[in-house]
Amino acid sequence: MALRKLLSISKYLVIIFLVGCLVLTCGLPLYAQKLSKQAKIEQRLALQHFAQGVALLKQNNPARAEVELRATLKTLPGMADAHNALGMALGQQGKIDESIA
Repeated sequence: MALRKLLSISKYLVIIFLVGCLVLTCGLPLYAQKLSKQAKIEQRLALQHFAQGVALLKQNNPARAEVELRATLKTLPGMADAHNALGMALGQQGKIDESIA
């Protein structure tokens, strides 16, 4: 009797395992591709914000540069160049304490 219970439980485990494998091999790669495409789009937009922010700094428009650079850092928080440029924009606006932080 115990062997029958074990075999019936094993059948369910095998079915669950096989369904899980099917989902992982069929569904997950497509989902990962969509996420990857979205991430690339967001990164590209962030780099456009960065380029715009640097251009605005060169045009002596630090307030608008700040907006663009903060938009960059929302997507790419580890981008050192964006942090540096934001510090410069804040410094040009007299926001010294914020630019140092």
